Amino acid sequence: MKSKNLIVGALVCCVLLSRVTSRAATNDSSGIINNPMLSLSICCTNEVVKAGDEIPVEFRITNRGTNDYKYADRTYDRSGRMEEYRLVPKKRSGEVVSDPRAGYAGGWFGGGLFQYRILKPGESFTKVIPLNRWALVKEPGRYIVTGTYLSELYSTNSEDIVSPPIAIDVQPRTEKEMEAYIARLTNQLASAASDELFMKLMFTCNPKIVPALLNAMYESGQGGFWEAEALNFYVPHSESTKREIVTFVNQRGLAGGMQSVLYDYGYTNGAELEPIIARSLAPDNPRAWQAGASAAQQYANDVFTPRLIALAMVPGNSARTQAMDALAANRTDESVKALKSLLNDPDPTIRAETERAIRVAYNWRGIWQGRRLKSDDFDEKYQRPDPLK
Repeated sequence: MKSKNLIVGALVCCVLLSRVTSRAATNDSSGIINNPMLSLSICCTNEVVKAGDEIPVEFRITNRGTNDYKYADRTYDRSGRMEEYRLVPKKRSGEVVSDPRAGYAGGWFGGGLFQYRILKPGESFTKVIPLNRWALVKEPGRYIVTGTYLSELYSTNSEDIVSPPIAIDVQPRTEKEMEAYIARLTNQLASAASDELFMKLMFTCNPKIVPALLNAMYESGQGGFWEAEALNFYVPHSESTKREIVTFVNQRGLAGGMQSVLYDYGYTNGAELEPIIARSLAPDNPRAWQAGASAAQQYANDVFTPRLIALAMVPGNSARTQAMDALAANRTDESVKALKSLLNDPDPTIRAETERAIRVAYNWRGIWQGRRLKSDDFDEKYQRPDPLK
C-alpha cells in the first residue's frame, strides 16, 4: 500500500499506515503460508497540548489480512513504558527529540499483566501511549511524530510496523502558568498519590518539581519508582538540584528509589554516604530503615553493625530481612553471632530467611563490598547455593 496522506496544520492528525507487515504465518488447507496483514495509524487524543502536558498518542492496529492475529494485550509494564509501542518525534528542523532513556545502561523490567487476544480480519485494537515516555518534549512548537508497533513481541517472527507521521502542535505555557500547573499537581499529590500524578509532574521536566518528588518518596508509600524516574531522567541535572537532593537525604535518610537517584547524580562515595545510611537506620526513622539496611549491604561499614543486629533481631519491623542480608554481607564476630542466633529462631520463616542471607553471602555477593564470611563461620550445608545438594 502507499499512503497518500499529507501532514496538515491540524492540532490532531490521524493517518493510516502505508506499510503493513507481519510474519505471524499460518497454513491454509492448500499448504500455502498466509500472513496476517497489519496496519497502524496513530493520533494525538488531546485537541490542545501545552508545554509540560502529558501527550497521549493512540495506536490503532488493524488486521487487514485474512488470518487471525494473536497478540499479548498488556495493561502495563514494570518499566513504565511498553517496548512494543514506540514513538519518535522530530522538530521542524528534522532533529530527533531526545529519548529520556537513551543513555540508560541498565535493563528494563518488562513483564506486567497481560492476556493473549485474537484480532480477527477487519478488526482493530487500540492502545494509548504517552509521547513523553519516549521523548523529552519540553518546548512549544510543531513535532512530527512517527509510531512503531513491534508485532509478535514474544516471538521469533517479530517485526516493526511503522506508521506514517502525524503533526502535533505544542502550545507555549508561561512561567507563571507552569508554576500554577505544578502547584495544582502537587496539591493533588499531597491528597492522594498516584502513578498518573507522578507522571504528569515528571512530564513537566521542571526543576521546581524536585521538592514534591523528594517528599513523596518518603510519604506516598508508592515505592519510589516514578519519583526516581523523574529525578534521574526528566529533571535536568544540575549542581543546585544535586545539593537539594543531598541536603534532603541527610535530613531524612534514604527511601525507596533514593539510592539510585544518588548514584545517578554521582553521589557514590562510601564516606559521603555513611552519615546518610546512619540517619536511615536511626531508631527514630522507621520509614527509612528498609532503604538504609539495603544500602548498608553495598556500602558496608562496621559502624552500622549494632543497629543492623537490632533490626534483624526485633520481630515485626519492615527492615528485618534487609538487615539480615547486610549482616551477612559484612562479616564481624558480632554479625556471625547474631546470624547463628537467628538460625535457631522459633519462627521457621526467620530461619529460612537467615539461611538464604548466608547462602547469598557465600555464593552471590554481587555489589556487596564488605568482608566475606569465613569458611568455618557456618556449617558447610549453609555454604552451598542449593540447600538440597
